[in-house]
Amino acid sequence: MAEGAANTSYRLADEGGAEFVVTVLDNTANLDPETLVQLLTYVDQRGVLTGSPVMSIDGNFVEHVDGHVVVVKGFVVGRSFAVLPVEHLAAAGAALARIHAVDPPDWLPRGTRRLGDSSATLARVDDREFVDWVAENLATSEPMLALAGTTRLIHGDFFADNLVVTRNNDVAAIDWETASVDLPLIDLGWAIVGLACTSGSLSVRRLQILLDGYTSVRQLDACETTFLQSAAIYAATVIAYHRYVRHHLRFPNPAKFTLYREMVDIADSIRAGMPSKRRIR
Repeated sequence: MAEGAANTSYRLADEGGAEFVVTVLDNTANLDPETLVQLLTYVDQRGVLTGSPVMSIDGNFVEHVDGHVVVVKGFVVGRSFAVLPVEHLAAAGAALARIHAVDPPDWLPRGTRRLGDSSATLARVDDREFVDWVAENLATSEPMLALAGTTRLIHGDFFADNLVVTRNNDVAAIDWETASVDLPLIDLGWAIVGLACTSGSLSVRRLQILLDGYTSVRQLDACETTFLQSAAIYAATVIAYHRYVRHHLRFPNPAKFTLYREMVDIADSIRAGMPSKRRIR
């Protein structure tokens, strides 16, 4: 399967036609394999649409094959999109809200989608204008990150390539490797960047449809509404940072050297087109 930057997945079918996804977990920096399958079972049992783990004939959910860690999940029948069509945005927003409605398990890591101390890495970045931009955005995000709101289960990467539109036009979330317990606002900021922004800028129409779907399941409180813009800018900043680090420092790839600039443009468009205190219908 083409999707997946860190791990490799294969779509297989058995003799009866049932389909599965076999994922080779070569990168488990956020969740160890046992915790991942435990989480998939946990959310599946609570009505969240996803590919639930499949037990091997030896009674294991995690297997080791030729030095690799492997898990098998049920294949979610449906369609994936590089850009989620506007007619599915409301369902995606509702799906994210249902994830946030799940009681967070105490065994799941906390705050893994936060950037943490990036000063040492930023000192190695050649684009000093970008360094200043990251530092400024991180500083302005501190009040949002310091909110004392209720923490919930968050998906951590609610982008179109991690969503499947089912035959019933529901939306299933896959690829839970970046899940954690944190403020749902952080997850919503990520979703705004991934689903409400196209061609390098924010679409106010897509944003409102996404939020309408979300608030049909879970209402935002006044504090969350106030910091919604900040959460989206923070998400774009963190993604830009990781793209720069990956393509310039860890695995230099000249073909992707400018990929991080897309998030700079998106963050600037969010700042210009999304009021800091947006009225949510």
